[in-house]
Amino acid sequence: MHLFDYDNIMPPNRISKVVEYVEKTGAEFLFSNAKIIDSSGHIRGTMFNIEDPYNILKLIKGNFIDTNTIVIFSSCAERLLELLAGLKHRYFDQVYEDWLIALLAMKHCKVHYMNDTYILYRVHGENITASQDIYTQLFNKEGTFKTLLAFYLLDYENLNKTEREELQKAIINHSNLLNREIIKRMNSKRAEIFYYIERILCRIFLKL
Repeated sequence: MHLFDYDNIMPPNRISKVVEYVEKTGAEFLFSNAKIIDSSGHIRGTMFNIEDPYNILKLIKGNFIDTNTIVIFSSCAERLLELLAGLKHRYFDQVYEDWLIALLAMKHCKVHYMNDTYILYRVHGENITASQDIYTQLFNKEGTFKTLLAFYLLDYENLNKTEREELQKAIINHSNLLNREIIKRMNSKRAEIFYYIERILCRIFLKL
């Protein structure tokens, strides 16, 4: 199963590369990078700087696996669906599904990074993650927090000590949805003081 949005582009040799990687590695979950294109189809850069694609600690710190680059096989999908069934509360309706699936796959599936194929990811005004609108930023911050929390709740027993600590730090670091732009709009000294004290305490705690 290849996850793919309607407004992006797949290179002509993509499927043959996937087949080649599966035959060579026996992978159950494959992903690649993406190149960003504008509305005119011009390449504007690479989406992620992927130096260590199998490092789950880096994946916890920030997602580098986009939905459109994922190819997942039934053996892996069945395991992940069984885990995801644990997210029954509507609180988790808003998560980054690609990030959560990738985190779970790193622990439960044979993962392989395809470094010689990519997806063309189209950036336009309707991209949720690309927008600089303040409400979209809030949406994204909340999604990040909920995704990390969901992974912690679903897979806590399968994480080693280092992974648990890194995930706990990431959850704490993203727990405050306030940012400088919101504080500025609130025009409240009380909110500003609270924000900076919370950030200082968070940094101290994360170093413990």
